Amino acid sequence: MKLTKRGKIVRNVIAAIVGLLVWDAATSFAADTPTPVVETATVTEISFPLEAWTPAVAKIYSQFAMDEYGWGDAQFACLNALWTKESHWNWKAKSPTNDYGIPQRNMPDKTEAEIKKFLSDPIGQISWGLGYISHRYKSPCNAKAHSDRTGWY
Repeated sequence: MKLTKRGKIVRNVIAAIVGLLVWDAATSFAADTPTPVVETATVTEISFPLEAWTPAVAKIYSQFAMDEYGWGDAQFACLNALWTKESHWNWKAKSPTNDYGIPQRNMPDKTEAEIKKFLSDPIGQISWGLGYISHRYKSPCNAKAHSDRTGWY
């Protein structure tokens, strides 16, 4: 699977994962459910309600998104610790110091419309956060080490 640059990840990956999670949750309670037939579909755009973006879904998506940076499981452990500390993976998180979303992006000079747009796009938040970490710290573990020393990243 080839992922594209700057967080424009092939959306059929997340659609397939989320579809399997939803299917699993729906069928785990039905003992007489027949075995499903799994088909491959190409999805160019998905409609996924924001309310379904739980911390668990955000983590799964982030693990796939990290592949484009060449970061593995050890780096995800650092990212998980960092973003758990920052926002508990809550895409609606806001701080009194103008930090928003999963990565707690500092946005003191942004308009209310820009902030609202950022807060309504968990995929964009993750993409921005990974790009910021890559540009400034080179890896999630470096960003976490900085955060451990200073209290911020």
